[in-house]
Amino acid sequence: MKLLEQYSYRTPTAWRPQIHLMSEETIGFYSASFSWGEIDLGEKAFENVRIFVEAALNQSEVTNPFGINESLTSLENALLSGCSLANSVIYRLINGSSLSSGIEGLWMVKQSKELAMAHIGQPQVYLFRENHLVPLFAATDFVAKPLSRGPFLPNKMLGLFAHTHMNIQSLSIEKGDQLILLAHSFTPKGLFDSIHSNQTLDLKIIYNKIVQEYAQCPFWISRYQVI
Repeated sequence: MKLLEQYSYRTPTAWRPQIHLMSEETIGFYSASFSWGEIDLGEKAFENVRIFVEAALNQSEVTNPFGINESLTSLENALLSGCSLANSVIYRLINGSSLSSGIEGLWMVKQSKELAMAHIGQPQVYLFRENHLVPLFAATDFVAKPLSRGPFLPNKMLGLFAHTHMNIQSLSIEKGDQLILLAHSFTPKGLFDSIHSNQTLDLKIIYNKIVQEYAQCPFWISRYQVI
């Protein structure tokens, strides 16, 4: 996978945390996360998930207190176990006595034709294939309508509670597939209008349309080439 471009938008009165992008190219493992609170948790979450991803890819045994879900693929199980470990570590070490920090984002592993993904909170994720935009993960914040001020808080994060629910799925990828990652409080109309009117994926046009539509809402948007 390759990050092709990204844009970030802030307002004088509202903002989101800075995106934390990490990757381990040798095993095809990638993450895009946002840390909320006092501590940057991007690397901690990445490393805990990586333990299980590497074990799955190497077909090696690793102690797994979270069990195996037989309805998930090996890579999906690896991501689920890794995120469960990250949640447990963050909760015990950082938020055990009082809430201090949390993390939201997307963790992905690509092997051959399979792309497995674990998601919580933001960003929203869309697959662009053959000039069509397909929602994979949609998310909304606590904000019910556009506000002139925040808080633009995510609806779920790792590490806030002893247990958490992750969105897990995988898909069979094809040549030319791209992903759009969008951290935004809403699903902007301009995102789909740009695709339908131009039949192309021009992220700068999409970015400008979203700014015009919700000028008071900070967001981050990026485009990945999957293959």
